Amino acid sequence: MNNVEIWAQAVSEAVRNTQSSMGLYGQQLASIDSSEHEDFYTVAAAIVEPYIENPQACEAYFEYLENNADNWAQWIKQTFGDEWGAIAKVVAEEGY
Repeated sequence: MNNVEIWAQAVSEAVRNTQSSMGLYGQQLASIDSSEHEDFYTVAAAIVEPYIENPQACEAYFEYLENNADNWAQWIKQTFGDEWGAIAKVVAEEGY
């Protein structure tokens, strides 16, 4: 299992675990077919992380995430549709 598959499974499990407390929002997430790995990989590619050894890049990246997470989730929604936007919102709020 490669890293992308591990992250895909982790996000899928996190979504399943939070669905019961999310009402209609959780029902919308439940309707997403998690077997569509190719689409997930496309969306996951939008998450770009800096090289961990570069403190300046990491600082800028984490500052951007802290201040612009809503913009990122909205971009995912506009680019890939409402279902992926819902997942991006969960990732923006809960981390990944």
